[in-house]
Amino acid sequence: MKRILIVEGDPSVREFLIQVFEKWNYEVDSTACGREAVGRARSSAYSLYLIAAALPDEPGIDLCRQLSALDGGTPIVVFSKENGNVTLAVEAGANAYVRTGSGLGSLLNQALSLIADTTAPKRTQQEA
Repeated sequence: MKRILIVEGDPSVREFLIQVFEKWNYEVDSTACGREAVGRARSSAYSLYLIAAALPDEPGIDLCRQLSALDGGTPIVVFSKENGNVTLAVEAGANAYVRTGSGLGSLLNQALSLIADTTAPKRTQQEA
């Protein structure tokens, strides 16, 4: 079974994403903070990291950089309601930066696409 780590500070968004991916039979771990995410990535294998651009303890881009250095083969999607620095996210190791301002549909589509293609190349962008 494919496993996803969701890192999102907003409990309602985090719970929604957990429910959606579990409904599609993915195993899901989640946390609100970057420090815990790094610890989980060190102790478990994941098929995808979903990281909010803004986290309570550090910028999502910084976490992206850490996870990419730790586990460069696992796809990473950074997401935000706001327009963000796509180039910075990609340089930090993200496979995609998704703007979720009009909903989470594009985030879910991008995540499912990357999970299906574990050989996904870096430097893709998807905006809602």
